Amino acid sequence: MWILGLSCFRDDATAALLKDGAVVGISEEERFLRVKHAVERPSGIFVSSLGESEALDGFELRYFPEQSINYLLSEAEIGLTDVDIVAYDFDFDRRIRQWDRFLPVSELASARQNEQSVAALRYWQRMLADFAERCGARLEYVPHHLAHASGTVFGSGYRETAFLVMDALGELESSTFGYFDGDFHVARQVALPHSLGIFYAAVTSFLGFRPFSDEQKTMGLAAYGDPAVFAADFGRILHPAADGFATDPDAMWGSDVIEMDRPPPLAGVLGVPAGPSAAEVCRPPYTHVAAASQQVLERVVNHLADQALATTRSRRLCLAGGVALNCAANGTLLRRGDIDELYVQPQAGDSGTALGAAYYAHFRASGSRPEPLPHAYWGPGYTGGEVQALLDRLKLPYRRIEQPWDAAAELLADGNIVGWFQGRSECGPRALGNRSILAHPGDVANRHRMNMVVKDREWWRPFAASVLDEQRSRYLAIDTPSPFMLLTIPLTELGRRDLAAAAHTDGTTRPQTVSAAANPRYHRLIRAFQDRTGIGAVLNTSLNVKSEPIANDPVHAISDLYTTAMDALVIEDFVLVKQPSPAGPPEHRAAGAMVRP
Repeated sequence: MWILGLSCFRDDATAALLKDGAVVGISEEERFLRVKHAVERPSGIFVSSLGESEALDGFELRYFPEQSINYLLSEAEIGLTDVDIVAYDFDFDRRIRQWDRFLPVSELASARQNEQSVAALRYWQRMLADFAERCGARLEYVPHHLAHASGTVFGSGYRETAFLVMDALGELESSTFGYFDGDFHVARQVALPHSLGIFYAAVTSFLGFRPFSDEQKTMGLAAYGDPAVFAADFGRILHPAADGFATDPDAMWGSDVIEMDRPPPLAGVLGVPAGPSAAEVCRPPYTHVAAASQQVLERVVNHLADQALATTRSRRLCLAGGVALNCAANGTLLRRGDIDELYVQPQAGDSGTALGAAYYAHFRASGSRPEPLPHAYWGPGYTGGEVQALLDRLKLPYRRIEQPWDAAAELLADGNIVGWFQGRSECGPRALGNRSILAHPGDVANRHRMNMVVKDREWWRPFAASVLDEQRSRYLAIDTPSPFMLLTIPLTELGRRDLAAAAHTDGTTRPQTVSAAANPRYHRLIRAFQDRTGIGAVLNTSLNVKSEPIANDPVHAISDLYTTAMDALVIEDFVLVKQPSPAGPPEHRAAGAMVRP
């Protein structure tokens, strides 16, 4: 049975394909489009589904994952008509039937705006029905938070567990928790307009960042501030409650976080101008705003975890939803004494509900659990022959070698910044060692070099460390696996020294623990680097340039090499360097000798 899961018409259009419950592939449309989150503002004249000839104010185009679907079908060597079920990650009918509960939008919008919104939902339904008809497949709508819960519970492989879903908004709710014991039991949902995701997006926008995209910047900035300064203000905006949590919607909901005719309110509530410059944002009072918002978010997340765990005797907890991408909040859960196992889906945001919807459809159709998610490497990959043909066509100098991990380790040990492009691409927002830029983690200067010269981003942004799984207790103060880089963990004294470039200002890092089973080539690279330096970790960031998605194919990787300050690129079994060494015979220089500063 072939099941195609879809998440689209919002941010992060994604497709996932299952064969008899086993994952064949997961693909995000942004990687093909080269448009982050597969969302953009169209320019020029266009005709929309509602008949306008010009874009509405604030209109953004959400894509259907057409290229992702084509890739998955090609990977599986099947056609559209082989698909048995199309599973979609949202229940449009539920929102339409209870539109008056879609708060605060339904109350603040005009009657005409509400009619247009419902018309858009019905249009998307028709598009999906037409697509399913083309496939000759059954179309199933999976409620949004159930798709999130299925993705994390089935991805974990746990037989029984509590689950907690936290995002901006589902059909009519923003958070859901309960437990799984062979079936899903929802204990409680927090209804809109109360929303952790909208709260954090509003803060992100207030700080001058892009909401629903740059929340990691808000999280990173928080470590530089004093949460006490704005603690009282944020305590009024968001606080735990007996039924989950409560917010002040009038302080959060504005045109910056959702399409509505209402100015962003947070500046007036805090008494601080919104939208600081890049130079101002890492200074008080903005650092204090970030710190206070992060603190109250963590308090509520832990309160929800209390309530979720109270629904079951399990000491396991599965997280999903965009808020579960907040590594610092997840890290606080690790320090609790009542959670033995914590699982966060690598695509915790809406890109993960394509898989979740497919998982749930399989579960209902077959009566059996789908297979868990052992790793995150489900996107496109390229053969050595394909890479070599491209390099030859571009007439680029390169060397082909048998052990590319040794070449990369040598370059890193010599102080070079190296692109690393191997195997199938990662799904989710984190680069996990197949589409990465790497550096020596013990050289603290690499943090500034990577931020300012290579990535062209804010100087205060932290980096992650990829750590050998068998070495994690040496570097991490909490000895736990972290395969998807979704936990913030304090460093040991040795970790603060050896991973100085990957240490945040508060002494933590956001580690990826790398096992030989999940990623053998990347594991070999880090082992080879340890042989040369004594450090069982590397500094890791995504292989991309500013404002672009992670590299999807060899062309993107090669472009990133020559448009950034990277020194070299190791792509499959091929090594490219920008500046050939003056030593050695001419034929070696032409082939691209290693850079040795």
